[in-house]
Amino acid sequence: MGESELLLSLLLDNLPGMAYRCQNDRNWTMRFVSSGALALTGYTPDTLTAAQGVSYGDLIHPEDRDELYAGVQAAISERVAFRVTYRIVAADGYVKWVWEQGSAVYSASGELVGLEGFITDITERKQAEQALKDNEQRFRSNADQLVRQSETLKIINESLAAYVDHADWKAAFSSLLRGALTQT
Repeated sequence: MGESELLLSLLLDNLPGMAYRCQNDRNWTMRFVSSGALALTGYTPDTLTAAQGVSYGDLIHPEDRDELYAGVQAAISERVAFRVTYRIVAADGYVKWVWEQGSAVYSASGELVGLEGFITDITERKQAEQALKDNEQRFRSNADQLVRQSETLKIINESLAAYVDHADWKAAFSSLLRGALTQT
């Protein structure tokens, strides 16, 4: 292995995810994956690139497959890089959220020869975002409840004030009436 290949290998080994090169097909048939594949997917690079191995397309969560494929194909047709977020099911059955950035690779004659890019685990970020949304929803619910309670207390307070005003008026009128009757 030459020095530049060694440097590239060290760089790829230190990335928090998986660099790849694959065919542009629904199986995402991998031609190359970095050693980060094992930590990300639970499968070795050899397993993901072998003809009889596991297809990366099989790891993509079934609910995300069609939208992911359509998004990547749209980017290819526009000749722009793609950035996508989706779920994979790792070898241990654990569902992970991943973020991927990649682009199409073209031959000198302009023919599409594959895709290459990088995929990283963002599960912790997605869980934090969900926890934030849950907390925000709880806060909004509590705030709505406080507003409703405040409105109820306002109605009760107004009713009590009207009663007290009425009771004070009755007492004052009774006192005046008694005073007038005593003088006669």
